[in-house]
Amino acid sequence: MGIVFRQSIKTTLVTFLGALLGAVVILLSTRLLPPQLFGFSRNLQNQALVGSQFVLMGMHSTLLVYIEKYPPQSKGRPLLITISVLAPFILSIILGMAFVALKPIIVPLYQKEDIELVSRYFLWLPFYTLLWGWLALLEQFLISQMKVAVATFMREVVLRILNILLIILFAIGSISVDFFIIAGILVHAIPVLCLFILARNTGGFKFSLDFSRLSREEYKSISDFAFFHSLLNASLNLLAYVDVLMVGAMDKNGMVAVAVYSAASFIISIYQIPYRAMATAATPLLIKAFEEKDLKKVKDLFDRSGVNIQLVCVGMAAIVIGNLQNLSVLGPRYEAAGAIVLVLIAGRLVEAATGLNDQMLSISKHYRFNFYLTIGLVICTIALNLALIPRYGIVGAACSTSISLIIVNLIKYGYLWRKMGLQTFTRGTLSILFSGIITIAIIHFIPSLYNSAHQFLLTYQFIPSTVSQYLAAGADAIVRSAIAIVIYGGMILILKPSPDLAVYVSSVIKNKRLF
Repeated sequence: MGIVFRQSIKTTLVTFLGALLGAVVILLSTRLLPPQLFGFSRNLQNQALVGSQFVLMGMHSTLLVYIEKYPPQSKGRPLLITISVLAPFILSIILGMAFVALKPIIVPLYQKEDIELVSRYFLWLPFYTLLWGWLALLEQFLISQMKVAVATFMREVVLRILNILLIILFAIGSISVDFFIIAGILVHAIPVLCLFILARNTGGFKFSLDFSRLSREEYKSISDFAFFHSLLNASLNLLAYVDVLMVGAMDKNGMVAVAVYSAASFIISIYQIPYRAMATAATPLLIKAFEEKDLKKVKDLFDRSGVNIQLVCVGMAAIVIGNLQNLSVLGPRYEAAGAIVLVLIAGRLVEAATGLNDQMLSISKHYRFNFYLTIGLVICTIALNLALIPRYGIVGAACSTSISLIIVNLIKYGYLWRKMGLQTFTRGTLSILFSGIITIAIIHFIPSLYNSAHQFLLTYQFIPSTVSQYLAAGADAIVRSAIAIVIYGGMILILKPSPDLAVYVSSVIKNKRLF
């Protein structure tokens, strides 16, 4: 478990750097981009992310799992990699042809003020989808080689730096709307190329067109696994983005509403950083233990990962909730973002609290149950959105997402407990929840430093008012976050809910280094 914890720390640090850059992207977007353009660019990206799961056909999940069955020198590995890379390319071409045929039907679904934008860039979506698909595929290969932080760096840091440059160039009038949107798509080719080079340098990433290298039984096993995981991943991805996709078409404010919802979704993505990092780091070891039929190790990894995920996610929730008042820096158009964050974080807390249930079901013989359950939840979420978005707008979309997440994760949790005896709730869970509640309560009563810091910064005439607002909000956020970390961290160190944390802290003190 030590390598998982170290990889989690490394990946979390990289992802936090990406989150910092993401915050810069959001701030610049809300201040420098028209809300409609910001909302449309996010909507296009979300559509590409969802579409990428369909063109991948589960091959990224298949590659992650089956790479363990084919060592670097085996004849089957190059063919498995070739199939994984070619599948999204071929399916993206098919998707493009379908888009041409369906354009007259899909475009009119949007609000009339958004139709021109949607129509103009509609046929760029298949190419955008392919780039996201290849990016996910290469990330999974590098994750299987325990190069988690490197894969995360490309997505979280490189892409965001490129986006910041595009926003600044647009704001100063150096590029047009056309260039901004199209370049925003094409820049994704840069991390894809970088990850491809890194994968080739591992020595185990090769290609082959000798289709006789795999037996009929192997093809059947791979295709069955890929088919169910393609539908599962597409469903999970759709579940993650269906709310904002439906907001763009159903909310009366169209892409402007998408902009507000996207700002809130970014805050939630920050909250999810530790969960994703720990889940990503633990999955390869979980797969290996499961392949070796070492059920004792599987249970140990599942239990300890669950407690560690609860620990960091409750702490992150305390920090996020304690800083919601600073969202006012985004401007009056984004006032509703705070309420959206509170609703969305409820569902994500339940998801984190139930641990690696999705990963465990996906690699076990119960993956079909996971698929059918997810399909049902997608239908439920869509039905809830159809009922709530017209009445409550973006708050209705957030409620639909959280209700769906709570239902699906509680069902998965109960199923795993009954079928495999795996569950994440322990005495440590109560200690973690108690620490989180106390931290949130204390942070809530701390007076805001924003106004006094803003007024102080305005005395320096060379600092623009907008910049002073950002700095004042940042100062208040730093103070609140630091206090939250001290209070929560202190309580956790006293209550000791996680054995891994105690070992890690001792190691840091002894070796005087983080890793």
